[in-house]
Amino acid sequence: MKLLVSFIVSISTAVIVFMVAKNQTQPKHLGIDQGHLAELPSSPNAVSSQTSIDDKRVDPLPFIGEKEESMAAIKYILADYDNAEIKDEKNDYLHVVFTSPTLKFKDDVEFYFDEQHQRVDYRSSSRVGYSDMGVNQKRYEEIKEAYLKRKPS
Repeated sequence: MKLLVSFIVSISTAVIVFMVAKNQTQPKHLGIDQGHLAELPSSPNAVSSQTSIDDKRVDPLPFIGEKEESMAAIKYILADYDNAEIKDEKNDYLHVVFTSPTLKFKDDVEFYFDEQHQRVDYRSSSRVGYSDMGVNQKRYEEIKEAYLKRKPS
């Protein structure tokens, strides 16, 4: 019995160490590659405006005026989130990390400002776990609502 308990504790510890390490490591596949955000994981804890998977697809956001105005609007919205930190910013791209308040899980959120199509593509994915209980989808909906309120009629 002691051997079984020891085994279970060892496995549990290894899983926790793995999850903590993965949660602290920024994925290498993020960014824009020829106008495309990275593919989504097979787990349900991600959404994107560029995926063909129906239950993970969200709409891209239309530009508000020029690219710079759209980026400024997104950055303004992000400033209202205490748990959001911009990690990378280019002239057509933002990478933001959201950290959950209690367990400190990290989600990578990306915005691609596509001038050719006058839209903002969106990708959000949890670093660890399988299900996010709809957090990435809900965050997208909040950002979309705030963004579209800024769009002139």
